[in-house]
Amino acid sequence: EGKMVNGLELMDIRPLKASQPKAVLYRLDFSGQAVQTWAGSVDLMIAMYSDTWGWLGGGSGDGVTGQARLWALEEPASIRPVASWAGGEVLDLLVRPGRDGKEEIVACMAHPGQVVLLESATGSSAVALSQPLDGGQAIRWGRLSWRSGTGEGSRKGKGVAWSVRGGARSVPDETWSDWNGTWRDHDHSIELPATRYLQWRVEFTEPEGADRIAAVSVSGYEPNLPPRIESLTLQHPGVVTWGSLMNHSENVTETLKSGLRVEYSLSSRRDRRADPRRVAEVRPVRSYRWSAVDPNSDRLLYQLEYQTVGESGWRSIGQETQEEVGTWDTASVPDGRYRVRLRASDRPDNPAATTETVYRALAPLVVDNTPPEVGDLELRRTEAGFSLRLKVEDEVSQLAAAQIEMPDGSVERLDPKDGICDSRREEFAVKLAFPPPGQTPPPEPWRVRVEVYDRQGNIAAALGEVR
Repeated sequence: EGKMVNGLELMDIRPLKASQPKAVLYRLDFSGQAVQTWAGSVDLMIAMYSDTWGWLGGGSGDGVTGQARLWALEEPASIRPVASWAGGEVLDLLVRPGRDGKEEIVACMAHPGQVVLLESATGSSAVALSQPLDGGQAIRWGRLSWRSGTGEGSRKGKGVAWSVRGGARSVPDETWSDWNGTWRDHDHSIELPATRYLQWRVEFTEPEGADRIAAVSVSGYEPNLPPRIESLTLQHPGVVTWGSLMNHSENVTETLKSGLRVEYSLSSRRDRRADPRRVAEVRPVRSYRWSAVDPNSDRLLYQLEYQTVGESGWRSIGQETQEEVGTWDTASVPDGRYRVRLRASDRPDNPAATTETVYRALAPLVVDNTPPEVGDLELRRTEAGFSLRLKVEDEVSQLAAAQIEMPDGSVERLDPKDGICDSRREEFAVKLAFPPPGQTPPPEPWRVRVEVYDRQGNIAAALGEVR
């Protein structure tokens, strides 16, 4: 709406509503009145009339694919793609006679600036191209089927010739395949290698008597791709408590440092692993956690496996599972060095012939469930208390620590002769003051308990009396 103010016409500017078109094409009738010819949602910058195509429109390019587009504008609000090519904005159009008597279209463009000549690439009287169809990844294309607007009649298309091509890029370029033959069938198998993008073309070789194309469908299927194991970790021991997640008092529950909670059933409360003070360190059960993804979104089955270092074969740990956590009770294997790996398979959603299986292994680990060997414990009274002599040896692991429970129940650390507990053989020769100042000594003999730990958490104990 406009009004005159000081000789100038001021326009009332209003926001464009979502239901309003982005572009409108008008024509002037003989009386000079503007009559709406076409309106649509395409952002156009220029329109030009063609005897062959009718009204043509060009404008902003596709920011996703980087393609310029030319549209045929069909009254009152329809659009039909005529051509697309690598480019930017179409700012001007020129329709002119070609050398063969057919019309040529010249497009002037910006971003980038260039002039493009559009002409028939096949010599056919009419050609229709699809936009590149995106399979999401390299897939096997199946069949192209089309339906005639007047009914199929025979199985052969009348006055049409179909072909396809494919490539890995969203815009057809020199890396795409050539057009793959021609056919007229209403249902045809596509003979292309696996590729992400596909484009079909139909040539109307007899425009006057050709079938009218009412619908086109293309099928394809994803090739089965192997899953990917993203992580596999051996969990660090955590805090172990009596009882289970479901209140089974005969079990124990371990809360690992990662936050994962694992429940173990113990065959006997006398099992050395059942000691709640030490079960996190000395139990032979190893806990594993993993994560994996499948590009086809298939369900996965997991299997933990182990082998002795130097062997060629692998043995299963437990049963296959769809869970992403598992345990290995190493009490069932001899002490030694072992490798553990995870097997992931997409078998639940694929035939046996196309099932994919992948593996991921961890660095070798030491299995040592045998406590150190403790030599004769020698205890002697001294004026200030008593002395201790002891030899300890472990066949597999380094020793880690030692302690003594004194006659009064207090606990003190014991250091070996070399000052640090870090080898597989250690000697202890220690003088201990007892009782502490101000305390009455207990009755003799004094009973003590010495405990030695190896790096795998195994405990060796020795009992003795000081006389």
